[in-house]
Amino acid sequence: MPFPLTPATLRARLEDAELTPSERLNVLTELRENFEWLQSVDYPEFLEQLIPCFEQIITILTRPQLEEGTELSLRRVVLEIVSRLPHGEALRSHANRILRICQHVLDEDDAEPIAILALRIIFECHKAYRPQLAPAVPPFLDFVFRIYSAFEWQELESTSLSNAMVERADVETETSLDQDAIAETGSRKTAGPARYLPASRSYKTVSECPLVFMYLSQIYSQWIDSRLDDLLPVMVRAIEIQVPPTSPARTMPVYYDFITAQMKTVSFISFLLRQFEPRMLQYAERVPRSVVNLLLNCPDGAVSIRKELLIASRHLLATGFRRGFFLQTDLLLDEKVLIGTGRAAYETLRPLAYSFLAELVHFVRLDVTLPQLSRIIYLFSTNVHDASLSFSMQATSIRLLLNLIEGIMHRREDLNGRGRQLLERIFETIVTKLIEVAEVVPSLLENKSSSSATPNGGHESPSSNVSASADTSTVPDSAATPHAGAVSRATSTPTDGKSVEDRSRELQECRQLVRTLVLGLKTIVWSMSNAFGDVRTRGLSEAECILISRMLPAARICFQLYEQGDQAEQKEILDQFAQVFTVMTPRNFQDVIGRRMPRLLAFMVEHNAALSIPQHFLANTSTSRHFADILITFLTEHLEEIVGEDTARASVLLRLFKIMFASVTLFADNEPVLKPHLGTIVRRCIQLAATASNPTNALQVLRALFKSLAGGRFDLLYREFVPLLYFLLHSLERLMQGPLGESNGLLLIELCLTAPARPSTIFPYLRMHMRPLVCGLESESELTSLSFRTLEFWIDTLHPEVLERLILGVQPELERALWRYLSPTSPFSVQAVRILGKLGGLNRKSPRELAPLTWQQPIQAIHAALTWCDRDTPLPMALDELVQVAAQAVLQQASFKNAAYTLLQNVVLALVTDKLPTDLGIFAPDLMPASIYATSTALPRLEASKSLYTRMLTALFFASGDEDLQQERNALVFAKGLCDYFCRIWMAPVWMHKKRATIPRAVSNQDLYSSSGKVTDWTRFPATAPHRLLLGCTGGGIPATAIPQCSGLDQGLGPVCSESLRGAPQ
Repeated sequence: MPFPLTPATLRARLEDAELTPSERLNVLTELRENFEWLQSVDYPEFLEQLIPCFEQIITILTRPQLEEGTELSLRRVVLEIVSRLPHGEALRSHANRILRICQHVLDEDDAEPIAILALRIIFECHKAYRPQLAPAVPPFLDFVFRIYSAFEWQELESTSLSNAMVERADVETETSLDQDAIAETGSRKTAGPARYLPASRSYKTVSECPLVFMYLSQIYSQWIDSRLDDLLPVMVRAIEIQVPPTSPARTMPVYYDFITAQMKTVSFISFLLRQFEPRMLQYAERVPRSVVNLLLNCPDGAVSIRKELLIASRHLLATGFRRGFFLQTDLLLDEKVLIGTGRAAYETLRPLAYSFLAELVHFVRLDVTLPQLSRIIYLFSTNVHDASLSFSMQATSIRLLLNLIEGIMHRREDLNGRGRQLLERIFETIVTKLIEVAEVVPSLLENKSSSSATPNGGHESPSSNVSASADTSTVPDSAATPHAGAVSRATSTPTDGKSVEDRSRELQECRQLVRTLVLGLKTIVWSMSNAFGDVRTRGLSEAECILISRMLPAARICFQLYEQGDQAEQKEILDQFAQVFTVMTPRNFQDVIGRRMPRLLAFMVEHNAALSIPQHFLANTSTSRHFADILITFLTEHLEEIVGEDTARASVLLRLFKIMFASVTLFADNEPVLKPHLGTIVRRCIQLAATASNPTNALQVLRALFKSLAGGRFDLLYREFVPLLYFLLHSLERLMQGPLGESNGLLLIELCLTAPARPSTIFPYLRMHMRPLVCGLESESELTSLSFRTLEFWIDTLHPEVLERLILGVQPELERALWRYLSPTSPFSVQAVRILGKLGGLNRKSPRELAPLTWQQPIQAIHAALTWCDRDTPLPMALDELVQVAAQAVLQQASFKNAAYTLLQNVVLALVTDKLPTDLGIFAPDLMPASIYATSTALPRLEASKSLYTRMLTALFFASGDEDLQQERNALVFAKGLCDYFCRIWMAPVWMHKKRATIPRAVSNQDLYSSSGKVTDWTRFPATAPHRLLLGCTGGGIPATAIPQCSGLDQGLGPVCSESLRGAPQ
């Protein structure tokens, strides 16, 4: 129901002296229950009337009460109404008065719930009207100083304690200023009224002060700065107070309030360190010690309190206060101190607690003792294998263990091997963890693929690089929510309740974990191989080599995580994995890798990206020679497989041969390794090339070998190759003559030309070299350049007589091959001329043989029959190229376009009339009257004629738009005449049909054609080729007998056609 009073009458009602406190309480209670009544009244008037009235009730009409009663309820209702007032401009003018009311409540040491309401109102007012409320800050700071000065633990009797405390349903729920309403506190249902603590002795009131204080320090820093030296000592003293272990109050709610107040104070001190760290360094040991004491004394069920303490501790650890935690390292390494013994805390706080501990250990890693290091390794190794922790938390533990290696390595005074034992424990932890991860990778990939296959399946997020540095100052976002463990992951299905995002995040975290493990392996293996002992005793033990060998199949499975991601990331992780073995001692490297080459080969067959592993081994100085020995022995034993049916395996073996041969050019130490296997490789490759069904790979092995040995730097291998040279050249020559020469001829030629041998060694077999050299010159491929260089080298080296005997058998083919390149457009023309010049007379001593040229008669569309005075037989001259040049000149506006246009015009006239232009004589005075005619209309010539005529007519019509040609040559008139001419030809069938109706049947077409005189008989239509082609180029499809013969076209087609058609029958 609506509230029955106006603001003025309500104020008068409340200020009525005769009104009893109970009646006043009823009125205010009704106002609180009908607070929506404010929407129907003038809000500024309401504030003007009631704010002074509220101040009078708080300051005059009532007094602070500690027992539940009418006055306490009245004061509480007033503050509840004030806290619900809408914040706006109307309330701004009353903000100072409201703060005075609240400050009065605090100064009068009111009851606990009233003081908490007052603190909430102060906080909200400063948030809404902070610029004008600065005068209210000093009184509040005075109150904070007083309340912390009076902060003490008071041992109470349990009976009085039960009446003084707030009954809680959940001891873990905290009171905060952001709650919508402050829960009413009451008694424990005793016979008497509930009793409250005063504000100055209330731990809950102290808990609310740091939040307000923190906000005010950001707005009014000048006030905080001036009072900091007074406030810090009392705050630090407050967090140092401890409750006796034997106190019965430890199990009561008041103890939770006490610990909460201290925890809030610690959080506020960590906040102040951001601005005032230099002024607070005097407490650098006291504050961390107090934090550890709070962790010790925190109740097991107070999960939220312990969480806030850990967060504040991490903030303190990032400042100069970290040195205070160093002194408490032994206590913090106890999991019961750090996390507590409660089940909820154990399941919830472990990621946060171990992240804090990891940061602490990172800072003290060089100062901790060996026993402390042992405890740290045990603790974090347990976390690494804890399936209930997330992958990100396990990766954090791995990084922490790696950070400890530096501290262990610095302890050179270790005489009992304890440091080495610690490294072994870290090594075992990392290797066994990688094996464990391999067990869950298939299920992770299966779940991810199943999720992607669903209609709402998500996409995997891009892989991000994870730094393996010692910086562990940040906690992964997923650390607060542990994933299912390794056991549950291994059996999880797409219906395990996880969302697509959760699976993608889990897969990403698993990638990061694998990367961290691989990086850690390199660090720990190097440390164990170089840390302790002399040179003879350094390295991994036999058991450690066996353990790391077990890791190889697991790593092969783990790398499947990177197949669908970025290729650069996949290559990076494989290179990092290869680096694990490059830091081993040679003995350990040979023990681990030498016995497991078949597994490595299978890995490379399945994942071609894994070829970067042997590349890395061969490119590394410390392992190149040892792995080259292992690899070449393995490849020689499996050489037959390179031409086998398993193409994937053969391809990998071929690439391994190429990588192996290329390493010889990088490291001279690999030359002696290859020497014992050189003869075997050459002989078996030749045999496989002759017998295998697919011999290309065998020849490719030889090609890679010969390319690697080019350059003349490998004396050992060249000497080893001397007895093989005749066998090689003879075998290659026979292969070229057989069927293999057709499919792999170029490859065989290249092998002959690049055989690794000194000139003095190959000279006796040079005659076998000539035929492949000539074939290389004729190939017009990449071998051409090599053949030119080889030929020129021998010409410069050998005596002419010796050279003559060598090239005698191939001289005709050699000369023809060189002549082919004597073209200005050939890239080898200079070399060909130079070689022919160096040959001198040798290229003229042998009888000439005609080059095998192919004769082809050119297709010409237009000819001119030219007759001179001294010759009776006409000379035909093709005009096609002249017409092409003339048309190009007209289209491109060349300087001789007038002459070109004249030629095109006359050719067209000659094709449609028997009378040539009279001005042709000016070009050739001795030229007799000639005729221009088209060739036969066979299909090839017909196509060429159409193309030529189309280009010619296009040029003539294009010239009609040229102003110069219009003025000098009447180009436009000529074009119009052409159009008129072809239009009349199109109409010829109609006239033909009409005329034939009047022709007697006894008269033949031949008779009509042979009659002389003016053309008046329209059945006389000769079928000439030029007419048909010209009409076809204009789109006509008229029969051959429908084309009239016109004459007198030398002066222009238009007028002549018009005159000749006037007498035609209509």
